[in-house]
Order: sequence, then C-alpha cells, then structure tokens
Amino acid sequence: MANIAMKMNLKLGNINHSVIYAKAPFVNKQNQFDTIVLGADVTHTGANATPATPSLAAVVGSVESTFGKFLGSMRTQEANTEIIDNLRDMVIERLRAWREANGGRLPSKILYYRDGVSEGQYLAVREKEITQIKTAYYQMQAAQISKQEPQITAIVVTKRHHTRFYPSPECEMTKKGNCIPGTVVDSGITNPVYFDFFLQSHDALEGTAKPTYYFVLENGMRFTAQQLQDFTHALCHTYVRATKSVSYAPPAYYADRLCERGRCYI
Repeated sequence: MANIAMKMNLKLGNINHSVIYAKAPFVNKQNQFDTIVLGADVTHTGANATPATPSLAAVVGSVESTFGKFLGSMRTQEANTEIIDNLRDMVIERLRAWREANGGRLPSKILYYRDGVSEGQYLAVREKEITQIKTAYYQMQAAQISKQEPQITAIVVTKRHHTRFYPSPECEMTKKGNCIPGTVVDSGITNPVYFDFFLQSHDALEGTAKPTYYFVLENGMRFTAQQLQDFTHALCHTYVRATKSVSYAPPAYYADRLCERGRCYI
C-alpha cells in the first residue's frame, strides 16, 4: 500500500523523500543548495536485436534543494557504445530545468554518478564525458556577464563485482546475518592511491547483501571520504518508490530505469 501511495504522490508532483542539510556538506551560508546531482547510464540491445538497433543513453538531474525530485533526458546512440555521445545536449536540458526551478540561476557544483562503466573505460569517461559536462555548462552561461568554473565531482557506480562482506561474530548485524546498512569499506581491499570505497546501503531481502563500489574520477567539490560516503548513503534512502534504502545511488538507479523504459520504444 505504501508503494502505491508513494507512486501516486510522485505523479501528483510531490516529493516523497529528501536529504537533510546535515548530510549535504556543500550547503552554503544562506542554507540554499547550489548543486545539481546528475545520474547517467547506457543500455544496449539484446541478443535478438538487429545490428542497426541503437543503444540508449539516459541522464537524470535533480531540480530542487533536497534531491528528492529528478527529471530525465534520453538519446539513442551507436549500438554497443558505452561512452555517451550526446551527453552535452542532455546535460544542457537538465541544467535548464534546474535553472527554471531555482530562480534563473545556474548551480556552481555538479555531482555526477555514472553507472555501467568498466574499469578500462574510466579514462574515456573522464576525458570525454566530463569534458561534455563542462562544455554544456559553459554554453548555458554564455549569455551571462559573470562567469564561473563549475566544480564537478564524478563518480563511477559499479554493481557487477564479486565482493561480499560478512560481519564478525562480535559486530552488529541484521536478522539475516548481513552487515548493517551503511557499512563502508575504504581500505585494505580498495585502491591505495585513488579515491574509492564500497558501500552497502541496503538490507538484502534474501541471501548475502552485495555492496556497491564507488570510484571517484574527479573531485572538484573537494569531498572528504566521510562526506561523500555519508551523502551517498543518505541519497540511497530517497528512492522515490521504496520505503527502505536501496542498494546504490538513486541518480544512477533512475538513469538505469529510464534506459529500460526507453527500450520499450525501439
């Protein structure tokens, strides 16, 4: 029943969940957010599709200060291409929607969650996609007298891995024997050089809970590890049709769902 109520509330234009200020380290002195959160994903055709069937790319973006409402854009692109070709145009649409909802101003900070990228594609995402985000921002402020550089933090969200965590007997655990939601591992098995971490943000319905791996490609917003982990975990409690926290950051989740919806039309 709660699931149906949340869906109806959302379709009526309302917000189901929000992130409190304490979990948003980039709040400014006037207690107004100056940040847009983006999520992006690409889905490819199935085994039975023709070679001419395109891949689908989707980008979602927040439009209000508590990150409880996201709108999306979608484009087709060359089949089996993971790097998003038309990211600039979609980011422009998301920035325009944010500007319309926030008094005609642009955000100075962009937090970008990118789903579905393998480790071998990290460099391509940084060189091509982050560049497109910056280009979109510059194009949006071309008519403004005062210009600024956007502060961009880009994070790759990875679900396809074989890492699992098990609580030791003396540790707190769920009824199913999993680590409690909010468990973070950022040392020992993570990269000793780069900014990365595992976050188990949910309680699995059955079996062993699978954490999500987050790799920070760029940190222009100057997050500390604790700040980014806390904020990402807070976001995982805001998925619009769930009464509990989900397994990975909702911006990436929404982009994935938008891609799946797009496949219904091709």
